[in-house]
Amino acid sequence: SEHYTAEPIWVTAERHGKRVILVRYPTSWPPMIERGVVVDGYACPSCGDDPMEIAPCLCYTTGVGRLSQRVEFDLAKGWKNAPESALPPIEAEIRITPKKGWSPFRPDNKLIEWDEEHSVRYHALLVATTKEGYDTLVISPNKDAALAVATLKEGGWSPWITADFRARGSPVKGSFRFKLMELTRDARGFALYRSQVYPVEGWAYPNPVCQELIEKVGYFIPQASPEPWASLWCDVTLFLEEARDQAMWLAKAVVYLMGSKGGDLAMLQWHSPDHCKHAWWGGLDPSSPSYDPEKADGYWDVMERDYGIADEMIGYILDRVDMDDTAVMVVSDHGHVPSLKSVFTNRALARAGLLKVKEDGSIDWEETRAVDQAGIWGISRSVHVYVNLKGRDPTGVVEPGEEYEEVRREVISTLYGIRDPDTGKCPVTMALRREDAGIIGLGGDRVGDVVYLLEPEYHTGTAITPLDGPLVERVTVSTLWGLSGSHHGQSLPTARAGVGTHEAVFIACGSGIKRGYRRPRPVSLRDVAPTVARLLGIPAPPQAQGIPLYDMLEESV
Repeated sequence: SEHYTAEPIWVTAERHGKRVILVRYPTSWPPMIERGVVVDGYACPSCGDDPMEIAPCLCYTTGVGRLSQRVEFDLAKGWKNAPESALPPIEAEIRITPKKGWSPFRPDNKLIEWDEEHSVRYHALLVATTKEGYDTLVISPNKDAALAVATLKEGGWSPWITADFRARGSPVKGSFRFKLMELTRDARGFALYRSQVYPVEGWAYPNPVCQELIEKVGYFIPQASPEPWASLWCDVTLFLEEARDQAMWLAKAVVYLMGSKGGDLAMLQWHSPDHCKHAWWGGLDPSSPSYDPEKADGYWDVMERDYGIADEMIGYILDRVDMDDTAVMVVSDHGHVPSLKSVFTNRALARAGLLKVKEDGSIDWEETRAVDQAGIWGISRSVHVYVNLKGRDPTGVVEPGEEYEEVRREVISTLYGIRDPDTGKCPVTMALRREDAGIIGLGGDRVGDVVYLLEPEYHTGTAITPLDGPLVERVTVSTLWGLSGSHHGQSLPTARAGVGTHEAVFIACGSGIKRGYRRPRPVSLRDVAPTVARLLGIPAPPQAQGIPLYDMLEESV
């Protein structure tokens, strides 16, 4: 929220006397309101990105894999009250180590640093209730089975567990749970999932709301993504279980807060459909290189079940609010198209002499005149090329004025010069100077010096080296998390291949909304806030560029 230069609808609403409830709504933290409630205003979608978490999710396994910690079992020693076992009990140690870095979770908004050297340790005991093999896991902090925090069979979840973690300056209590994903009878195959560890306070404003929600709704874990599945040590069931738990927590929280705090405007965000399409779009779209018709029904099933969770979440809310006095909107910010080909824009800039790379593969800023953001952050959603400008950038080499304009002309020419070797066509549909980019919603001084858009089936590749590598390359491994479906920088609302579309969803019902009305033309996202303001009887936010959707509103509104 510190990066806003425009007033969001929740600030406008509070300024006009309305009480606002924001539940996991992105960019609403630090809180910009005083009288309402804000819950998890970061809403970080990806594993490990949440600045409030104590530790991201992890798998403890006898195998190997990303986001995993290897464990080795030995004969158990020193246990008290251990269950009877038909085979010699074996044990391993499980460590939960806080993530490295700073966390702004504290109620006083002060940064603290996790003590990475301090791990919370548990002891895992495997026993065999029959001679057929090991089938039961006991997790205890002190090798006393009578004090176990969980006793699990394969596929079982533990109850929520809390533990004290140490940050430099103060102890912090965090909550988490385990699921026993795999346990073979010989114990050679073992996979124990541990959810994200999240503090029990500090993630809501006012801070007492954290404990209130834990008591009324349950412990809050904001991270529920397919990344454990992409790490190759669990199936899709884990993702769907966590996605549903998260969705229902959000629904219950917003209903409770609206009732107990008297909210006039409530906004919540649930990210799971986006996760699904990034991870599994290639499995259901015939145009994707990873499409397999024999497996497509399975991927469609995952998508259907995820949307079923959304239906359940929305239904819970609709059943518990007074629809004669409440308007409800379901709004999506984008759709998805398949990721078919990568465009390596930085390689093109390097070949044009605009970007220089050192022998170690890093950017030589003293010799670089322009670079795509993808080469700086390593993200495939970039549409911004920056000029290394003197007086603005720390390593600026390009003089303002005519040299700056000449570099921008070279960048645009270079982008338009890229060709797909398979088709001969240019994947760049539009490349504009920043002051011309307002027509595509990307104007102003906070975007790249040159902004570009790609044809629907392309996305920006992050690699720079090898410099003689292809400028356009077909995606060959697209079923892993983050690569299968895309909504990053493509220009057209509807894909020309496959089943994808960038068009989003807008549904409204309740007080002030016409019944049975289907709008004949698309809704622009910029019209949503003015429409919400109209329903609340307040002015639109001062910088709003849209207008209320009068055609879908009752005449009395």
